[in-house]
Amino acid sequence: MGLDMYLMRTNREEAEGWENLTTAERTAAMDQNPWDEVGYWRKANQIRKWFVDNCDYPEDGDCEEVEVTKGDLENLAATCREVLANHGLAEKLLPCKQGFFFGSYDYDEWYFLQLEDTISICEDIIHNTDWEKEKVIYTDWW
Repeated sequence: MGLDMYLMRTNREEAEGWENLTTAERTAAMDQNPWDEVGYWRKANQIRKWFVDNCDYPEDGDCEEVEVTKGDLENLAATCREVLANHGLAEKLLPCKQGFFFGSYDYDEWYFLQLEDTISICEDIIHNTDWEKEKVIYTDWW
C-alpha cells in the first residue's frame, strides 16, 4: 500500500457532468469515457501537498478529483525547477507532508528525482493537451 497519485486527461465534452457523479458512478463511467493517465507518482508526498495547497484538493481527500489547469502545471514545474536549482528551498517551497502510507519525509536523492519526474510530466501534459477541448484532473488514493 502507499500513496498513488495520477493526472488524467479526457475530452471536456465527454466529461460534462462528471463532477456531479458519485465515486462509484465515476469508476463505472471511466470504462465508458476514455480517461488517459498522463501522469503518475508513487509516494511523492511533496507533490501531493502542492496540489492540496494550490488546486483545492482536499487534504484528507482519497479518490477525490480536482481539475488542473495549464497554469497550475506551469507553476508546479517552475516551483520544481526553483527547488532543483537551490535545494535549500525544498522545505519552504515543496515541503514533505506526513501521512499514512505517504513515503519518505527526507530531502534526499529520491525527493529530488521526483521533482525531475514532475517537470517532465508537467511539460508533456502542457505541450500535448488541447486545453480548449480537453481537461486534466488530479486524483490520488492510498
